[in-house]
Order: sequence, then structure tokens, then C-alpha cells
Amino acid sequence: MGIRLSSDRGPENVPPTGQPSQPGLVYPQAGSHDYGGMFQKFLKFARWGTIALTFGYAAWVMFVIYMVEYKAEDHHLSSVFMYLPQYIWIFPLFVLGFLQLVLWQWKLFFIDIGVAAVVLFFFMDYVWAGPKEASGPTVTLVTNNIGEGHNTTINKFAETEQADIIALQDCNAQIRGPKYAEEFPDRYVGGYDQFLLISKFPIRNGGLLPMVDAENRPVASWFELDVNGRALYVFNLHMPTPRDQMNAVRGFGMFASVTARVKPGGHAEEVYKAGKEFFKKQYELAQQMVDVTKQADKPFIVCGDFNIPTHGKIYHFYKANWTEAFAEAGRGYGCTFPGDAKITKIAGPWMRLDNIYSGGGLKAVHAVAETGRNSQHLGMAAKFELPKN
Repeated sequence: MGIRLSSDRGPENVPPTGQPSQPGLVYPQAGSHDYGGMFQKFLKFARWGTIALTFGYAAWVMFVIYMVEYKAEDHHLSSVFMYLPQYIWIFPLFVLGFLQLVLWQWKLFFIDIGVAAVVLFFFMDYVWAGPKEASGPTVTLVTNNIGEGHNTTINKFAETEQADIIALQDCNAQIRGPKYAEEFPDRYVGGYDQFLLISKFPIRNGGLLPMVDAENRPVASWFELDVNGRALYVFNLHMPTPRDQMNAVRGFGMFASVTARVKPGGHAEEVYKAGKEFFKKQYELAQQMVDVTKQADKPFIVCGDFNIPTHGKIYHFYKANWTEAFAEAGRGYGCTFPGDAKITKIAGPWMRLDNIYSGGGLKAVHAVAETGRNSQHLGMAAKFELPKN
């Protein structure tokens, strides 16, 4: 019987070289790909990437909050961040939330909720206090930077709040003083330079404080009122605006400001130095103003356009020395600026530049920011309970 050198099976049934013949085993065809495995690898990469983005985003927001709250004036970029709408820091959550939803990473939602809560309620300074009951005589003050050339008026807000005192800034007292005297015939009207006071109580004395900005313009005034036989000081101020510093870092100017210390010289370094100089001057003026109030021997109110939002070293310096009315007796965000921007019609103003502080025993029992008026600066009102003696 001869030896057979070929199989009865057809060549199509012969397994590939080097592979044993096993029943039921399917061999991949030439040019095929394992798409299932590739998708699993991509899914794994996407999930890990989303985790990294979520934690990275949370860390970035915490870093921004720290810099803006406690180091803002130390660097021009972080000082710019003070004036941005703070709710922009939660915008990335919409993208991250979508990715987490698609990839079924539900646990990451807790991080999103935590970050959103910190931004909306801590970073944006939401106040829960609310009004308090007064057990004695009170006095209500309304403040507003009316802005020369603006056609809007604070009168309706002042009437609603039953203001005893109206403090105005950016107002030519020499020209507008007589007009307000005609408009409020039952009130006392006094003013110096850009500062005007309309009071239910007699104005005993007043004047400009020896504080000027970089262009030698006065930034504060004082008035002594006779409140039913008791003296009350009202300090009416308008701190310098950072408008030029903000405009200098628009567009590519912001990146130039960031790199100024790395690569000195040219316009970038000028922008950086100008920003540092501005906030240095702003802090010096704040110290001078606090020193003045420390000499006051009577209850006092400090009000006006501080041109500093509720963030940064200067704001915390004010709060360390005075009592902020809205923080004590307000509710909500209490934003007063900008009141006439396009985005304001959708999201509302996002800064409390106009503020009211007190000292000398005054107790804030009510505070509210104006809403609904088409004005660059909205008003702020505060009611104070006078000290017992």
C-alpha cells in the first residue's frame, strides 16, 4: 500500500501555516481589524481624559479664586480677573457635564456641583443675612455715581427707600447743587467739587479731604450732619477708575501683561508697571481714608463709588476696618455695575463697585442694591440703627 502525499480535503479547508486545525475556530481574514478593541481603548482614554479635565478644571478655579480674593492687586492679570463677570468660571461645566453624561461618569457630577456652588455663592459673594428689626431711631442713606452727562436719575430709588440722605458722586456740585436745591426744597443741599449731599438733616460742616488721585483730583469729601441733636459724619468718595488699565490688556495686551516679567521691555512692561502703580495708589488712598475715619469721634458712614469689586486685598482691608452694610443686612448679590451694558440685560450687573460702610456704633438693619434702571452705576441703599448713646 503506497504512501499518500496529499489530503482528500480541498486546499480551502487547510488551516493557515503554523495553525492547528480546530473545529469551530474562525480565523481572521487578511486586512481585517479589531474595531471592538479599538473602541474600548478609545473609550478608556476618553474616560480618563474627562476625569483629568474635571479635576484640572476644579484646581484651576480654586487657584483663580485664591488669586482674585487675596492676591489680586499683586499681578495685573489677576487684578483684571477681579472685574470680569465671575459666573464665566462655571461655563466649562456645560462641556464637562456633557462629556460626563455621554461617558456615564455620574460621580464626577458631585465635583461639578461643588465647583458651581463655590463660584455662585462664595466667589460671587451671595449674601444670606437679610434685613433686621431696628429697636431704635434709624437713618437711611442712598448713594449713587450719577455720572456727568447721564440722563437717568436716582430719585425714584431714593423715594422707594425713603432716603434721609442722598450722596452723589461724579456730580458738578457748583452747577447741580442749585438745581437739586430747587428739586428738594425741604432738604439741605451741600457740595464740594464732584460730591453732593442732599439731606433731611441740617449740614453743620463739611469739605474736601486732602486725598487726590494721580491727576491731582480730589477723591473724597466729608459732611457733618445734625441728626436730631446727634452728630453723624458722612464720607462721600469716588476712588480712581481702573478703566485705562483694563483697556490696556484687551486682546493681545493681556498676554503681553502676563509675559512682562518673563521678558521685560517694551509696551508689555509699561502695561505691567502701570497696573501695579495704579493699585498701589488705590491702596494708599484706602489707607488714608481708613486713617481719617479712625479719628472720627462720632458715628460715621463711608459711601460712594469705590471702584473696587468685592474681591482683592483692598476690599478685604476695607472690611477689616469698617462694617459693610450689604454684607450685614442685604440679601443676594447686591451688584451695582455695569447697569447699562448689553450683557446686563440678560445676566444683570456683576460687580458691587458702589458700596456703603459704617462705624462708630451704627448697626446696619437693611441694605439693597437698585435694579432695573438703565444707568452705568446703580444705586445702593442702607438703613442704620443709631447707637443708644
